[in-house]
Amino acid sequence: MLKDYPPVLLKSKGLVEAWRNTLQAFDKFIEENIKGCFFHIKMKVMLRILHHLIEENKLSMYDEKIFEYFDNLMLYYNNTLKLFYDNEEKIKTGKAKEILEGICDVLSAQLRQFKESQLADQTIADEKSKINPIKAEKDNFLTEEKIDILNQLDDLEKQWASKKIKDYIISFREYLNILTEDEEKEIELIENIYSALIKDLKESLYIGYVRKSEKGIKKLNDFHLRKAANFYYESIKQEKENIEAIIKIQVKALEEEMEVENYEEEEEQIIQEILHTVREAYQHLGREIDELELFFKESEEDNKIVLFTSEEFEEYLNNQGLKSYINDIMVRKKLNLKVDEPDECLESFEVFNSNWEELKEEILKLYIEKINLDEFKEDINKKLQANIDLSTKVSRLFSDFITSYEKEKEKINEEAKYLAILDGIYETINIKIESINENIEAFAKTIEEVNSHIANETNLSYFEEEFIKLNIEIYNRFINEAVKEYSIEEEGFFNWAQEYLNKEYEEAFALFDNKVKNLLEKLYQEVNRKINKFLKEYLLFEVSTYEEIVNYSVSRLREETDDFVTEYVANIDKLTLCLEDTLKEYEIEFVEPVPHDMFNGREHEVLMAEVKEGFKKGEIIKTLNKGYRFNDQIILKANVVACK
Repeated sequence: MLKDYPPVLLKSKGLVEAWRNTLQAFDKFIEENIKGCFFHIKMKVMLRILHHLIEENKLSMYDEKIFEYFDNLMLYYNNTLKLFYDNEEKIKTGKAKEILEGICDVLSAQLRQFKESQLADQTIADEKSKINPIKAEKDNFLTEEKIDILNQLDDLEKQWASKKIKDYIISFREYLNILTEDEEKEIELIENIYSALIKDLKESLYIGYVRKSEKGIKKLNDFHLRKAANFYYESIKQEKENIEAIIKIQVKALEEEMEVENYEEEEEQIIQEILHTVREAYQHLGREIDELELFFKESEEDNKIVLFTSEEFEEYLNNQGLKSYINDIMVRKKLNLKVDEPDECLESFEVFNSNWEELKEEILKLYIEKINLDEFKEDINKKLQANIDLSTKVSRLFSDFITSYEKEKEKINEEAKYLAILDGIYETINIKIESINENIEAFAKTIEEVNSHIANETNLSYFEEEFIKLNIEIYNRFINEAVKEYSIEEEGFFNWAQEYLNKEYEEAFALFDNKVKNLLEKLYQEVNRKINKFLKEYLLFEVSTYEEIVNYSVSRLREETDDFVTEYVANIDKLTLCLEDTLKEYEIEFVEPVPHDMFNGREHEVLMAEVKEGFKKGEIIKTLNKGYRFNDQIILKANVVACK
């Protein structure tokens, strides 16, 4: 249909292109929001796993103290060395200086060996590093875990997207019309996308969450895999043994030396300060090692991380995850920061609606052009006017008869017994003429009312309203069907949309034609009812009662031999024939059953029923007054005598 009207076809092409642009923009908006929701879900899963590894794993919470204890020990070593080297020239008595030099040589060797061991593996620490190497190692581990978690979640997203993103995009297109009517529904749309993803992925996400949490905790707690933690822990235990040996051998020897030698006060004070730092280092290290060993023991006994159940995990994603994501979007909107907005989609949709309005106007012109009411109105008025013309002719026939009678009336013998019959017929026909003329005037007003009614019923605004209703239905159906089409490649989508619109408007034209036909048929029936009513109650009523005159009054005149009466009866018969011919001219048929016809209640009315020899029950004996049929409808039934 559209291809037959170039202006309409051109408009439809623009409309389809605008809709295609709308779908593309909306699909892009949905896809970006799916990615946004997915990203936030992945972050929530990763953060929950890291929370178990960092915040809830006791070993992870305290392992950094190993290096802190070791660093404190090295500080004691350096303080001891500095105290000795700053004051060695002041120690001159006995063997104290020699013993202290031995202690410092051991401490210096330990410091040197520690640095060499550190530098042997740059992953532990570098020479100038001020960062806790155990923390750095753990941070590297957690970074690797983050990357691994995100890689696995990215793979999950890719697998999901390859199978389901097309279906998701199509399923959420139902929001296109909603979103274009109410932009506030955008948040509701995002919530539904987020919830749908969780529902679809909760099982896979939960399995990954449990596996990565358990695997990460196990790896984090394995000192064989934790080089720095293992190195420093073993080192401080070794250093405890070294200091313990220094105290048992060298410190004891120095104490014995001081008991036998007479050291000066200054010398003794320096020696005691050095020994104090060594003893203090030993005491602190002992307490710290005991503390670590107790902690490790407790950690092994009570380091069970309580993971979410699948239901708790889903609730966590739905509540904390979704709420924080929506809150983030709302905050970014208020701060005028970038968020995925359906602006491009809404703009394209406005263009689509504008093109649809233009297409509607073009097709409306075609609809209106197809409606030819002039012929209908002309036909209606012909029918109505025919009623007046028929009535006028009947009236004129009666009038002509009366005029002729009045001219010849002076020839009547005033003493004749038939004079009363003639006067009766004369008065009756005059009354009929007057009645018919009055009803002609009344029917003329009826014609005016009918034309006014038809004008109102067939006003163009009515047809425009009917078309708009159909157009809205087509619009809604088009959108509902078009959102189901995933493939929106230019040629394929254009062909589909053109065929769909062509089919819809062809059906709409047919439906509209039926509406017009039904309306005109209704008006025809209304007019026919008025015509039939006029014929039944007025014109044919007068003709039928005239027939009664012929049957009863005139039949008595036929017995007279008077020339005037004979001529009068001949004129009556001529009038009757003229009336019948006139009725036939206007397609009024007679219902005039003959004897032995079976009674038909639709066409006949029994005025008398009697038993008659030679007739069966239900057969018509005689027709008293014929009936009338017009447009296949019985206007007046024939009055008959039937056999009972």
